[in-house]
Amino acid sequence: MTRIYRAMVYLVTFAVPVVIAACYGPAYRYRKGGKVLDKVTRDPISQIDVSCTTAAGTAGPSRTGSSGQYTIASDEACLTMTAVDHLGPYDAGVATDAGSSDAGPGERTARYAPMSAAANSPDGVQDLEMDRSN
Repeated sequence: MTRIYRAMVYLVTFAVPVVIAACYGPAYRYRKGGKVLDKVTRDPISQIDVSCTTAAGTAGPSRTGSSGQYTIASDEACLTMTAVDHLGPYDAGVATDAGSSDAGPGERTARYAPMSAAANSPDGVQDLEMDRSN
């Protein structure tokens, strides 16, 4: 009878947490999320790659959807948030329009300049504002 109890205690204290960890993946200590917005119109921007610089390296990127939402999970706190337009490279001297790049019906055609900002929100929610490059 004692062996059965020991086996059950072993199962509950070791096997169950391992199965839970395997099913749900690693638990991240820090989560950062928010929206990427046009600085002038305050509209959400899609197809922006957002990444987080930590003391150990970079977490992400997370690409925004049509609502401009992003979420990044990391083991260390974010120091800097960086947002880069996915539609194409930014050239400060040239006004560009994505036109036929990869914008489909109802998607944006303006390009945005890359931006970095200090990760300064203690609650994990940080909206990023980007300037148009054209």
